[in-house]
Amino acid sequence: MKNKTIKLYLAISYGIMIPICAVILLLNWRNQVIYNTNLSFVAIALAGLSTAIAGAVAAKQAGQINRLVDLLRDFFKIRQPLRYYLAILSYFLLIFGGRLFNGAWKDERDLLGLPLLFITAILFGGVEEIGWRYLFQRTLEKKVSFSAASFTTFVLWGAWHLMYFVVDGSIFTMTGETLSLFLLGLLGNCFVLGCIFRMTKSLWLCVFFHALLNALTQSFKPTDLLATLAITIFSIGISLLIVSKQKNTMLST
Repeated sequence: MKNKTIKLYLAISYGIMIPICAVILLLNWRNQVIYNTNLSFVAIALAGLSTAIAGAVAAKQAGQINRLVDLLRDFFKIRQPLRYYLAILSYFLLIFGGRLFNGAWKDERDLLGLPLLFITAILFGGVEEIGWRYLFQRTLEKKVSFSAASFTTFVLWGAWHLMYFVVDGSIFTMTGETLSLFLLGLLGNCFVLGCIFRMTKSLWLCVFFHALLNALTQSFKPTDLLATLAITIFSIGISLLIVSKQKNTMLST
């Protein structure tokens, strides 16, 4: 059943994304650029929602939810223990604190618009958590270790993102360094998000983390490769430590 759920999720999410990506590449190859047109907006929206659609369908098929309203309730279940919010905010303070106090934001107006960026990021980013954490990694962890599940999620989520960057056109302006920074950050975030869901069983907290991360990333100047590597190592390390501590606690009770 677990294999069937995972295969169904990947078939739907990639089944939506790959054809859209292929059409965009074909149009670009033929010099028929569609970016900033109504068609491109439809393609971006459908591609961006592919993992959410796949996660919802696979979760329903697996009996994880009975109705769509159950998924929506989990998605917007904002009422969570205060300690979880404090832990997430403390993590972001460690990651972005230096840039905040050094004035390394892109534009002061970005900080003023942070609440709007956050809300937007829930719809354009946070919905991915329905697929990757709520369904995929959660199911995968029933078969393999947390580390293996997090890394596998990183590989597949990374491949999905690369195709999405083709769809929205950003891949054509990225440098090798920019892409490396993104993938390094994605690796660390896979472990952190996996840890958040494992510890809290909350889809909303994963959405909250993802949306806040996207909003802050858009507001601050990027770090260099060495700093990003250090953040990634820290993120993986703290996630493994928390999960290991949880395992030890469960074994001792």
